[in-house]
Amino acid sequence: MNEILKPVIAFREDIDTWIYFDQSFRVFRYEIYCIGYNPSGSPGTLEFVIEEGILPEASFPEVSAYQRPAEQILPGLLQWKEYMGFLPQHNVNYHPLCSSKLHKMERRLKRTSRSRIMEKLRRLGYEVIAAV
Repeated sequence: MNEILKPVIAFREDIDTWIYFDQSFRVFRYEIYCIGYNPSGSPGTLEFVIEEGILPEASFPEVSAYQRPAEQILPGLLQWKEYMGFLPQHNVNYHPLCSSKLHKMERRLKRTSRSRIMEKLRRLGYEVIAAV
C-alpha cells in the first residue's frame, strides 16, 4: 500500500498573527500566516498567508475609536490630498494601540481563529497538530 504523507503544521509553533495600522486607509489590518524554515531547520520568515483582512470591530472593540467606517475604506474612495494630509500627522509608532496592546490582540486573534484556521489548513492538504 502506497500512503501519501501530508505536510505537517504545528498550530502553536508554525502559525502566527500580525496586526498593523494601515495609515493609508486608517484601519487595523491583520494577517494569519505560517512561518517557514530555512534549510538548517531554523524558523525563517513567513511561508504563506492563510488569512488576511480588516480587524473586525465587533471582536476587537478597542480599534473602533481609530478605524474608519467600512464604507470609507474601499480602494479608490480615499482622495490623494486626504492621504497626503494624513501621513505627517499620524505616525504608527506613536499610535495608542502599539506594542503590548497589539501583541495581546494578536494572541487573542490567534486563539479565537484557531478552529477556522485549522480547517482551512486541512482543506489545503496539511495535517494540523496542536504542538510539536
